[in-house]
Amino acid sequence: MKKLLLAALCLCCAFILTACSKSPNADDLAGTSSRQASSTLAASDSAALVPKAINYELPDGIVSVTGQCRLGGELWLGGFGKEGVVLCHTDLNENSGSFVLPESIEFIYALCGQGDNLVVLCGSLPVSYYDADGILTYSDSIAGELELLTISQDGTIISQAPLRENYDDATMRFKLMYELEGSYFISCQSTLIKLSSDGTEFGRISIENSTQTQQFFSICMYDGKLVACISELLSTDSQLWIIDPLTFEVVEKLDFPGHSIIGAGVDETGNLLINTRTALFSFDAENKTLEEILSWEQLYVTYQNFAFVEQVSGKYLFYQPYEDSITTVEYLPQDSSRIELTLATDVAYGEVYTLVNNFNTSQDEVQINIKVYNEDNLPMELLLTEISAGHGPDIFAFTMDESLGQVKASSLYVDLFTLLDEDPEYDRTDIVPNLLSAMTENDALYWLPCKFNILTFVAPESLIDNPGISLAESEAILIELGDKYTMLPKWVSPEFMLNWTIKFSSGNFIDSDAGTCNFDSPEFIALLELCKEWTHNDEDYSAEDKYLMCYEPLPGLTRLSGLSSYMGGDYCFVGFPTGSENGSTFLIPLKLAISRQSEYISESYEFLRYTLSDEGQAIASGGVEFCATQSALQNSIDNALAGELILAGMEWKISESDVEKFWALLNSTDTVSSAGAEFDIMWEAASAYFYGTRTAQEAAEIIQSRMRIYLAERS
Repeated sequence: MKKLLLAALCLCCAFILTACSKSPNADDLAGTSSRQASSTLAASDSAALVPKAINYELPDGIVSVTGQCRLGGELWLGGFGKEGVVLCHTDLNENSGSFVLPESIEFIYALCGQGDNLVVLCGSLPVSYYDADGILTYSDSIAGELELLTISQDGTIISQAPLRENYDDATMRFKLMYELEGSYFISCQSTLIKLSSDGTEFGRISIENSTQTQQFFSICMYDGKLVACISELLSTDSQLWIIDPLTFEVVEKLDFPGHSIIGAGVDETGNLLINTRTALFSFDAENKTLEEILSWEQLYVTYQNFAFVEQVSGKYLFYQPYEDSITTVEYLPQDSSRIELTLATDVAYGEVYTLVNNFNTSQDEVQINIKVYNEDNLPMELLLTEISAGHGPDIFAFTMDESLGQVKASSLYVDLFTLLDEDPEYDRTDIVPNLLSAMTENDALYWLPCKFNILTFVAPESLIDNPGISLAESEAILIELGDKYTMLPKWVSPEFMLNWTIKFSSGNFIDSDAGTCNFDSPEFIALLELCKEWTHNDEDYSAEDKYLMCYEPLPGLTRLSGLSSYMGGDYCFVGFPTGSENGSTFLIPLKLAISRQSEYISESYEFLRYTLSDEGQAIASGGVEFCATQSALQNSIDNALAGELILAGMEWKISESDVEKFWALLNSTDTVSSAGAEFDIMWEAASAYFYGTRTAQEAAEIIQSRMRIYLAERS
């Protein structure tokens, strides 16, 4: 379970490149101080050498790095070991060592060199951190007691200088530190601070940002000045602030629109290096522009978050807190060209990127490049045009039903059963049976689920003791309960209810293969009447209100734990009251398909196979959603029952009774939520009925007409 949570939580700390390999001929880290004409490898070498991301294993004793710097020809690392806080050093060959720090030190924030000695910013725990097992943990209180610990290279403690102020603000989680002429400069997300060697604060620079949309991502010393990197959280615009270290004042601000600057450092000639989301750049001081050195896509990396970079002996060293390996980029001989695949997705972040990153770095035959189609990136119309021209992507990775609704033609996709049935390792039985059955269309599997939620309704078990309920049964129970109860909470409006109705029931009125629908049927008219009868318009509601059932979008075991705790164990999954045995339905937050237009179907399938692995399932589920494979789902349940379901520093408990109720729900759910653009199409006509300007019959006829046109256009 710890491995499962670690893989999930790496999304939060934005660390990628987890494939570890050790270079057999690692160069010495001493570097050079001589200034040369070029800041990168000579261009003449580029034909023979190519950049490659190489990860080195951490020295024995340390499992997660929270501070890193180079000193005395070695890389010094501070962070967590299995036994607590540890300080290590390595030359990336066979030579390494570690030192024990005083027991009073709970956390290492940053490291830097001071002459021949090492200075450690350390002290009490921050408000939140990832422990040695990769578990996000919250501190009970923030002491804010920090110190500058000076240590010789043989591990002797030379001095301890407690900081004169308590930095107990939740935002003051320092991550980088530099020294210049006896002064120390430290950074957190909104503040830069200048300290003397005795721990006295000389000054601070803060971002005047009431909306909290800007942050300091990095600092470094360059040409006698302190450079701070500020990036917008909601856009790709960034700034470099040039700060006079003596006066500690900003002397210049440089704008870089379109660049998400997240890291900085210097190369071995002293030139400024800038890391962005997409590439590593060299700063042209004369023109104040950025010149690309290498792209992360070139390294088969679609997302990274490195705050520090420096060049040493021709290789680049990178650092970001909580790394579990040492990341470098080195120029090595070209080995073989990769097959390039395109993956189309509708989201610009999240587990899709981690899955692609890990797959790209785990082998050297295939490179997957991501293209995003949504309102903020490439338009979905472009994807449809590319498909029509026969130049569609190799792989689809959709997270939203609306996206699938626009590209939903079974003739476009490979039947994954034809690949799964020939797979020597995986087969149909590896996927949760009811989930697989619900995803199957006409005996074919076009979309592979990576994870799932279950949309359902819950009611007190003391009132409804079995899953599944009909309209007549629910109304009979409500009459028996009297006026103190409503069917649904008073905050449920007709709009909410129609949305739920579509999610749970629209598939009953649409024949996707035939491109037909029957929304003018008596059954759908009855559902419209239900939406009006059971809902409330702008009524006051409170926590004291009593109701028979409530909507429950059950994503995973943590939610199951919270639901059980909130209802004191008195709950039952009854589903949407449609009259069927169980009115619950699957929601698939991430699903994958392979295009028949692809020239590399078997190579594309290798990526889908990776998502079925334990590692792939851990990343896809994020530790908070249900895994799609039988083994990963069962393991997560077993670990939860054993008390090992820990997330965000909390233990989420479930009982055998909770598990029995979940299995009963899962084993009786057999449909997939099919809501896409249907709600927008239906709402105008339905709302006219809800507010009295049309009859239910008239609204249903309008909906039928519009849905018929929609289905015809989609086909």
